[in-house]
Amino acid sequence: MNPIKVEQNAVDEVRACFDDCDRILAGVQTNDKTIAWDGHLYLYKDSSCKKNSYYALIPVQVKGVSCLEKHPDSINYSIDIVDLKAYKDDGIAYFVVYINKRKKTVYYVLLAPIEIKAIISTCSEQNRKSVSLKKLDCSNSNELDLLFRVFYNDCKRQKSVVDMPVLSFEDLKDLGNPKLTVYGFTASDIANLPRALAKK
Repeated sequence: MNPIKVEQNAVDEVRACFDDCDRILAGVQTNDKTIAWDGHLYLYKDSSCKKNSYYALIPVQVKGVSCLEKHPDSINYSIDIVDLKAYKDDGIAYFVVYINKRKKTVYYVLLAPIEIKAIISTCSEQNRKSVSLKKLDCSNSNELDLLFRVFYNDCKRQKSVVDMPVLSFEDLKDLGNPKLTVYGFTASDIANLPRALAKK
């Protein structure tokens, strides 16, 4: 398939995933000329999606891959380190769309600032780093809405501390009785609560 059509198909497929989300607009473009982004997901406080309801935005990158017969549950994809450095301040919603004549599958990874910093720290000589992406379930608009709102809030909280040293468990003991606040669970998180807590 023509590379331009692959890109168009990939962007169209990502946009379509958010068609039923009343409070998210996918402002993703084809032929985008920005350094490392293809647009943003715009989050709104209500379904009017008017200016006075605007809440936040999440940077987005979309890649298309054509002529793949198999569409597994998860994939690995290499991201340029220079792009990861550009994403570090605000995080990134990274989408890769597998495309063939019969099927299109959207994969995603949500990389918040601290996770991006950790990835970059493992790449002393490399120009690219492979990351794991999983299928995006577009069938439940409420869970999709929650997923991206929680991600935005994570990024916002991490932005001011991303360059601080990470505390160890031993460091936490010296703090006395620290509190842990956990929010934004999806149904799949509740099904595996220990793993969900570790992710938060």
